[in-house]
Amino acid sequence: KQIQDAGINVMANYVFGLPDDTMESMQETLDLAIDLNTEGFNAYPCMALPGSPLHKQARESGTPLPDSFEGYSFHSYECLPLPTKHLPAAAVLMFRDDAWQKYFSRPDYLDMIGRKFGPEARENVIEMAKVIEYIRSGDRLQLEINGEPASLYLRRHAEDRPWGIPCSCTDSPNNEDDPDSDQDFQGRGRCK
Repeated sequence: KQIQDAGINVMANYVFGLPDDTMESMQETLDLAIDLNTEGFNAYPCMALPGSPLHKQARESGTPLPDSFEGYSFHSYECLPLPTKHLPAAAVLMFRDDAWQKYFSRPDYLDMIGRKFGPEARENVIEMAKVIEYIRSGDRLQLEINGEPASLYLRRHAEDRPWGIPCSCTDSPNNEDDPDSDQDFQGRGRCK
């Protein structure tokens, strides 16, 4: 607050999905970000980047890791962060995406941007926040980008399962031969 009061704009970066994170701890982090109401906000999933201690731990424990460099990109379609001790990777990504939407759609944030940078900047943020809109109906998560259906950041089976519930394909012996069964909801490689 003192930094902002001195006329310095703050860019804050947050990581969701640290090894001990729960929905509650990630919400506490988002609540802090909202309370700080900084001019800039970035949200990243916890990634086991090659060469890091987390990558070594993931390899040693058998935790699935991306099979391409795209999978290590924080915002790619193939993004595969680490699961936490309490949450699957898909839940971390969903929370991160929801946090981004919530942060940039808040009236107090938009008002601050309008006061500091003018009405055009405020409108730009409103338009930016419209790019990704989540529409939830029942247990199905549908993602729309500019009105076009997509399954951004979600693995095949995660897109039609409520998060926190294991994919039913893990009990089906037929999925071993299904080339589309590359990932179950819990983020465990090929469904078995």
